[in-house]
Parts: sequence; C-alpha cells; structure tokens
Amino acid sequence: LTERHSIKTKRGSIILVCNNRREVHYAHHFLEHEPSTINWIDNFKGPCTFWDIGANTGIYSLYAALRGDVSVYAYEPGASSHSALYTNIHANSLDKKIVGLCMGFFNKSKLEKLYLSSTEAGAAMHNFGDLGSTPSKENVYRNLETVLSFSIDDFRKIFQLPAPTYLKIDVDGAEEEILYGATETLKDKNVHSILVEMIDRDAANSQRMSGFLKNYGLVEQKKLSADGNVIFSRC
Repeated sequence: LTERHSIKTKRGSIILVCNNRREVHYAHHFLEHEPSTINWIDNFKGPCTFWDIGANTGIYSLYAALRGDVSVYAYEPGASSHSALYTNIHANSLDKKIVGLCMGFFNKSKLEKLYLSSTEAGAAMHNFGDLGSTPSKENVYRNLETVLSFSIDDFRKIFQLPAPTYLKIDVDGAEEEILYGATETLKDKNVHSILVEMIDRDAANSQRMSGFLKNYGLVEQKKLSADGNVIFSRC
C-alpha cells in the first residue's frame, strides 16, 4: 500500500509518498539524516539555482524548493528512484519549481552502465560504470540499467543552461569524475558553493578533490561532517 508521510520543517511541510521501508525510513529520519545538508540549504542566498546530482527520491530537492527563491534541478539516473522523485514532486505541487531528469553525470558524455544494489526506489550504494569497490558475495549487483550520462560542461552547453549557484554531488563514488567534467563550469563565479558526499572516500581521493576545487577558488568551508559531507565555498 502507498503511504503518505508529512514532514514538518521550518519552511513548511513536505509530503513523501512511500512504497517501501527504505522510503518510510527517509521520511521518519529526514531532519536528522544529513543535518549539514539542511543547514547548507537554509543558508542559500537567493534568488539562486540548485543542482541536486544524485537526488534519489528528492527529499533535499523538495526542501530547497519550499524556499520561494530557489530554482531546483534534480538529477537521478535510477529509474525507480526517478519515478519516486516525480511522484513526490507532484504530491507537493512543486512541478514548476523542480526540473527532475532521469540521467547521470560523469567526466564525459556517454551511455553508461548503472549496476544496482536494489531496484527499490530510494536504494543507494549502486555502482556507476567500473567505479567503486567490488561488491561482496552478500551484496552482488544483480540488476543493470543503461543510463544517459553527460559531463556537466557538455550538458550546460547543449541545453544553454547557466551555471548552478549551489551544487550537491552525492553519487556513491563518482563524485571525483563528475567534478573533472565540470572544468568550465567551475570557472564561473556564479558557482558559490558545492557540497560533496565523502564519507566512503579514502584520504587520497578526498585530497585530490579538495586540491582540484581549490584550483578553481573553491575551498573547504567545513571539514568532513558527521553525516559525511564536505562543503566547498568560493573565496
């Protein structure tokens, strides 16, 4: 049965349509799951544009769109999670505030393989292309989807989009490659801040990303938080 859960936030209520236990868990623990992300969104300086790369079922896109001064682009390559994303967009009447696209980003534009840990909406820890650690026997990727993937620079050029003011990247291991596909975008001074999920990255990987972003004037505003995020802001 489909359940609707209402989450009360400081910016109003969010309705989440939940079809499995994972989605119900997100609904019950939204405010405590990633407090650094919520605080980051609360401090956006509008009017602005927010790109949510790895939007999943759209919780943070919905929260950002509750602000009247934020335009949201939500990108989710997994078919079931993207379907849930739009179900939630419709349930909250945010169709005109959020553009939700079933696609991924990488360091170049290509058709890419997405190996799924689960086909349930809201699932995480997928494997994009040949990235990520080899799954254990208990966590075999049994499902495969082919997804349309762009570099950020190519995508913006093709569709004539301005640089996002705020960029969230949470994609289970492809964060570094996505940044490498955004060299022109990162030069744009309109990019104010980037939140990158780094909880499962090794030290060398984290240092490379930090050094790379520093070259474009984006430095660590906050070190690795308890929920695994690092925020980079323009100097």
